[in-house]
Formats: sequence, structure tokens, C-alpha cells
Amino acid sequence: RDLAKALELVQEGLELYRSLDHVNGVAFALSMQATVAFDLGQPEQAAQAARAAMMYAEQAGNLSVGNTARATAGRAIAQLGEVAEGISLIHRAIDDARIHELSVPLAGHYLELGRILQRTGDLEGARDAYGQALALAEPLMARDVMMNTYLQLSELSASQGNAQEALELYRRHHDVEREIHSVTAALKTRALMTQLEVERVKSEAQIYRLKTIELASANEALERVNTEK
Repeated sequence: RDLAKALELVQEGLELYRSLDHVNGVAFALSMQATVAFDLGQPEQAAQAARAAMMYAEQAGNLSVGNTARATAGRAIAQLGEVAEGISLIHRAIDDARIHELSVPLAGHYLELGRILQRTGDLEGARDAYGQALALAEPLMARDVMMNTYLQLSELSASQGNAQEALELYRRHHDVEREIHSVTAALKTRALMTQLEVERVKSEAQIYRLKTIELASANEALERVNTEK
């Protein structure tokens, strides 16, 4: 319910930015729309929004938003069955994040790459990706990435018959999970933060629109004064 509400708010913000022809705002809103749609289990809508976000982010020169959108597009496209294309997009997002030192997004990209590889049977590739994710996430205390990576590694170890390693990894997952209360609480927090961010963006967009209207009115008044002279 929280994510569905967040999606509605993102759509409102997107429409507002489009009405203002605010390219950077449109890129941000589309990227957020893609992320929320993916979390809601709507990969087709997520892929469409993410591709649009990439285009607008490039126009705006927003590297961070473009990077996030590219990774989301990769996740969604892979889930839709185009695995090679999805992996290619995530690798591109990884390369860009490394170049521009986007460390937390980079850790998340490796986690998502690992999930795709694990799902498609490349277990060693998945293990390597998870190792990269943890190497980045642990020093930064990126708990969401850590929690989910430990869980994925635990499931991977169990599937390979290494019960002791699987148990130890699950304990680590559970320890981090307790720190952030629970997976459900983490998702609710994420949805709440998304809503708060959207409300902030909408407020800024409204201010921008009012300033634009005031400027246009001032220019019009100035033109009248000049005409009357």
C-alpha cells in the first residue's frame, strides 16, 4: 500500500515537472517511478520508465540519476527474459558508478547482478558479484545492501550443499536485519522516504512555477512601462 501510494505521488511530481519543462526533474521522477514500479512487481512499466529516465538524465547531465535508471532498466529487462541485455546494462551502470565514485549505488549494482546470475544458474559469477557488493557495502555500513547480500549468499551456499557456511551467512543477515528492525520495516521506511522526497520535489517545483509566473508578470509589466514611455 505504501509503495502504491508512493507511485501515485511520483506520477503527480512527474506531471508537474513535465508541465514546467523541467528536464532534470522529469529525469528524477521517471527514475523514481521505475524503482517503485519494479518493487511493486511491474518490470515492464519499470523498464519503460527507466529507459525514459536515462534519456532525460543524459539531456540534463545528471550522472547519478542516469546511473540509477540504467541499473533499474537492467534489472527489469532481465526479469522480462532479456537476460543478456539486462546484464549488459548493469555492467554499464557498474562501470559508470566506478568512474564517478558512486560507491553505495555501485554496491547495489553488484548485488543486483549477483541476483540475476544466481537466478540464471551462474553460481560462481553470482558469488563473485556478491563478494564485490560486500567489499563496498561493509566499510560504508550500507545495511540494506549488506542484509540482502548475506541472505543471497546464504541461499547460494545452501544450494551448493555447504550448510555450515549457509548458516553463518544467515546469522549475519539476521544480525543486520535486527539492526534495521525487519525487511518489512525497511521497505516501509524506503516507501516513506520516497514519499517525503517526492513531496519535497513537488514543493520545489511549485516554488519554481510560481517564480516563473512572477518573472513573466514582471517582464510583462516592464514591457508595458517601456511602451508607455
